[in-house]
Amino acid sequence: TQPGRLGLLLPLSGPYAAIGEAARAAAELALADQPGVEIVVADTAGDATRAPALVEALVLEQGVAAILGPVGSIESFAAARAAERMEVPIVTLASREDLTALGPFVFRHRMTRSEQARAVARYACDQLGLRSFAILAPDSDYGHDMTQAFWRTVERCGGEIRGAQFYSPRATEFHDAIKKLIGRSDLSARSPDHRWERLNRKSKDPAQHVPPIVDFDAIYVPDVGPRARLVLPFLTYWDIELRTDPELDAARFAPKYGGEVPNLVQVLGSAGFASPGFAARAGAPAHNSVFVDGFWAEDPDAAIFVQRFIDKTGRPPSDLAAHAYDAALLLARALAGQRDREGVRRALSDIRDHRGVFGPTRVAGDGEVQFDLHVLTIRPDGTVGPHDLAPLRGADEDAP
Repeated sequence: TQPGRLGLLLPLSGPYAAIGEAARAAAELALADQPGVEIVVADTAGDATRAPALVEALVLEQGVAAILGPVGSIESFAAARAAERMEVPIVTLASREDLTALGPFVFRHRMTRSEQARAVARYACDQLGLRSFAILAPDSDYGHDMTQAFWRTVERCGGEIRGAQFYSPRATEFHDAIKKLIGRSDLSARSPDHRWERLNRKSKDPAQHVPPIVDFDAIYVPDVGPRARLVLPFLTYWDIELRTDPELDAARFAPKYGGEVPNLVQVLGSAGFASPGFAARAGAPAHNSVFVDGFWAEDPDAAIFVQRFIDKTGRPPSDLAAHAYDAALLLARALAGQRDREGVRRALSDIRDHRGVFGPTRVAGDGEVQFDLHVLTIRPDGTVGPHDLAPLRGADEDAP
């Protein structure tokens, strides 16, 4: 072991090179002011099959005392398994659920899928007082993991899931899934409504000739990126009236519904809603949506890091870059004064009072780095801000 030597295991070439370079820049920024820490860089190229051999090379040839990375779920699992076998501490940056269960040398600095889904569900139930929900999610591992965690948490808090539908991860239209949620799919038991026929007289789809059955107060859309931007306008197209402003009065929609006041539906999203590209381009359907994230660029704890990253790279930091920066600071603290890898592991496990870009941070006994989650929303001007000033603790509700 070379005391103070840290391996960076990141995708620096291939399709994920931009992600890896951002993480590398953030880690180097964090360690620039840490005397005695030497960085050795290894490139996974986003290929999980390379990860175990790279871990071995970092340990046997470079003598690293700890490893930071990788970022992808599959390559992180492969690297973490190799690191555990070789008894070298590794802090992964992936959200895959089962990483830290591999053993005591595996740590994670990233919010898991289930953690953010549980946090959104608890906030919706406990703070917003919502009890009836629908779920519209991609038919993928990501979508199913988020749906399962959200559903279980809603039931634990006394709420009810009124409907859940999945759509293809490659979909560009979402008519069928949404019609199933609002009783407009199987029309055999429904008679045409003459008022809705007149209202949608130009539509040839008989589904628009019956009123929607919106028997839920919130809809959970755990998706990210361009596809999430596509999903939300389809909700309004199918007459799901969204609460795009906390002060919005449902009575304004009464004429459309023959004098009846419809449910205003709160949109609940995933951490991907916080990305500047999504928030600025999602439009009105995303306004007042609620989601959680560990990193918020306007947080006072993050201000210095954000400015330093912009000065170094010319662009604002991503969520992943923030995790890489903070994880590097934790590892620098654990490396200080330690002569072997077991000592680094113990020092890392014992950190309870770190304060970085995520605010007060601690390393839990299971290897998870814990921090408060921000409850965020998209403002009318397309920027991201706090939905509630009080942070929501991102701890596992099943923990003692």
